[in-house]
This record gives sequence, structure tokens and C-alpha cells, in this order.
Amino acid sequence: MPLSLEKLWPHDLQVLHELIEQGQALRDDVDLPTRVVQIDDGLVVKYGDSVRLSEALAMELVRTHTSIPVPRVLAYFRDSTESVPDGIGYIVMEQVHGVILSEVLDVLNDDIIQDITWEFSDYVSELKKLDRLGEWGMVGKDGIYHCGPYFSYESPHSGTEGPHHSTPLRAKSCTDVLEYFARAVDQSMDEDWAAVTQTTIDTFDNTKPASFCHPNLTPENIMVDPTDGRITGILDWFGAGWYPYFWMSWVARNRKDSYSNVQYLKWHRIWTAAMKEYPESRGFGTLLFEAEAYGVECPGSR
Repeated sequence: MPLSLEKLWPHDLQVLHELIEQGQALRDDVDLPTRVVQIDDGLVVKYGDSVRLSEALAMELVRTHTSIPVPRVLAYFRDSTESVPDGIGYIVMEQVHGVILSEVLDVLNDDIIQDITWEFSDYVSELKKLDRLGEWGMVGKDGIYHCGPYFSYESPHSGTEGPHHSTPLRAKSCTDVLEYFARAVDQSMDEDWAAVTQTTIDTFDNTKPASFCHPNLTPENIMVDPTDGRITGILDWFGAGWYPYFWMSWVARNRKDSYSNVQYLKWHRIWTAAMKEYPESRGFGTLLFEAEAYGVECPGSR
């Protein structure tokens, strides 16, 4: 499965900038790291400083090797500016029609929820086609994870002053991932912290290989036809790649606090039919909480 991206959109970055100015914003919240604009009939562009080639490669990998409905990528651009030296990425892709599942969960009837459940289970199973023994990390990154809300922490005692730029996590095992978050915490805050952390890490099965994952497979990234429950698209493949065995179910379960009881009961019915729950993953939630609470967030981590 070679990782490459064919440019199918016959325009350059200057034309794209003009089309964005004339286009219709589909997602334009200034608090979000990316924006999505419709630039033509049936075409959209997703852009922002966190939009990377890895995401476009992941989308095409999934689209060409599974039947999962993923927008077809037509082009990827990266534009560096003085204000954003790391650059702004642009993915030109086909538009997906439908509604966001999280916006209609509370009104969908049981029959439609069941249809979504069956189809979602099939798609999650199909991701296993992309499993590769020994492969870890984001698509195209050779074992490295970076960007996003998870991989941007550094030990408070790094020995440097001023802005921190984290060393990206390079993993070859589940333990590598877990220990990354443990190192983000100032262990001198609690003399028992190191022992507790190691006990938590030891509950995981380090012999299990990584699985190919959409790292944020939640209703916010699932588009459906509300009339028949058909899944029309799975979006936002930012960070997709090979993750620890518990990752997708841990993310799915963690949406509980974001939904009403009715919404979460329906989402729970959908995801538990497709994914196995791992009790030890609650320990990962603890590690992540400690990293968020006591670790040093690295604004330059990309």
C-alpha cells in the first residue's frame, strides 16, 4: 500500500486563495484550528495550520482500500507565511452531503439507529484491512505522533527556558505511548506518583500490536442521511494512523460527558456494537488527565 497523492485538481494555490475568498464557509468558527469552505459545486477545501499531508494520505489510503465513505482528495497544498512559518495546509476534496450525527442523535428513531449501528460496525471492521504488523504512528510518519490535543506535552523539567517545542512521540509499542504521557508530569509533585504510574502502565497488554484508527471517531465526524440512517461520510482524518489497541473505544466512550443521556445511550449502542471495551483504558484517561493538569503544553508541537 504505497503512500502517495495524485494531484487531480488543475489549479494552483493562487486560484485556491481566490476561490476561498468567494466561497461559502461551512465551518468557520475562529475557535477551531481549521476552516472548511465550499469553493465550487461539490468541492470543499479544509485549511489551517494543523492541516497536514498525513491527513490527505490517510484519507486516500482508507478510500482506496476500504468501502468506508471518505471524501476523495483532489489536491494538497502547503503555504508558508511570515506569520505562520510552519505553514498552512489545504486539502481540496469532494463534498460529503448529509447531517452531522451528533446534531440528530436525539431525534433519530430506534430503527434508524440500528441501521447506523450495523453500517458503522462494518466500517470499523474494515479498518482492520489497514493493520500492519509492527506499524505505529500517523500515516506517513514512520512511528511518529504529533499535533492534536494529545501529543503536545513535555516534562516540566526539560532543562530549557522559554517556549518549548516537544520532541514528537516515536512509538514502537503500547508502553511507549503510555510512558510519553507519564513523562509529561512533574513526578516530584507526589512521591508516590512514579509507582502509581508504573502500576497503571503495567495493566495494559504491551504484546498487542497497533491497530489502524481514526483517532477521533465520534458522532461529530460522522455524516448521515437522517431519512434512512445511511452513513454518507466519515470526516476529519487528522492524525489517523496506527494506535494502541484500546484507542478508538476509549475515545468513543469519553464522549459521555458531552452528550445528554438520550444522546449518549444511542451513541453507546452504536459504538459498543463495533468496538471492544478495554477496562484498563480508564488508566489511560488518568494519565492523560495528569498530563493535561500538570504537564507543560508545547505550543510549537506540530
